[in-house]
Amino acid sequence: MQLEVRKNGNYSFQVFKESGSLSLQQIFPLLTAWFVTLLGPVILMGIGALSGLLIDKIIFHTREAGLASVIGVGIPGLFIAGFYAGWIYTTLRVARGESASFGHLFRSLPQIFSAAMVLVLSTIATALPSFTVIGAIASPVIFLKFQLAPYFVVDQNLGPLESMKRSWKETNRIWVPLAILDLIFFAISTALGFTFVVPFIVFMLQGVATAIVYSRWVMDDELDEIEMGD
Repeated sequence: MQLEVRKNGNYSFQVFKESGSLSLQQIFPLLTAWFVTLLGPVILMGIGALSGLLIDKIIFHTREAGLASVIGVGIPGLFIAGFYAGWIYTTLRVARGESASFGHLFRSLPQIFSAAMVLVLSTIATALPSFTVIGAIASPVIFLKFQLAPYFVVDQNLGPLESMKRSWKETNRIWVPLAILDLIFFAISTALGFTFVVPFIVFMLQGVATAIVYSRWVMDDELDEIEMGD
């Protein structure tokens, strides 16, 4: 299969369709995880930012956003970081056809810390080139190269730096079909971004699709043996 993946970019569309099918099979635990880790905190960020801004202006008499605004946005941000490992683990179980539940959102402290660090470091690494003339090319490539890192955290208990190194290395042989898969989700999110809800659904489906990539394109030892003999 991995040899087929390297030679046939159409496999990206198969993974896209399968991510939707698997997500429907476990829609309720997946939606719960999605709400707890993304949609809910984003809503709280909006409320917190507005409330904090009002507090800063009315009580502290600041002209711009101050401490209350930072707290209003920061606490939901910590919520996202705290459950990020749980979200990744949930999508991995869905991709493997295993049952997922609310309890899977609660991971060990080392995994929570490592996944949060991967999220922060990869976000910074992806954002930095956007300030340069090559940002339009460099940022998507960096995103792709670190895309599998959190899965190494929750599946193999690797630290943040080691997970990012593994992701960078393993994506070398599958970067074309993975890029096609990312472009599919990006195109849908861009075209239907005005609906507000669709980008969040795309986030959910892309999480499952990336978990499929990790589980089948990267971690299948039998395929590695085939590739070594090629």
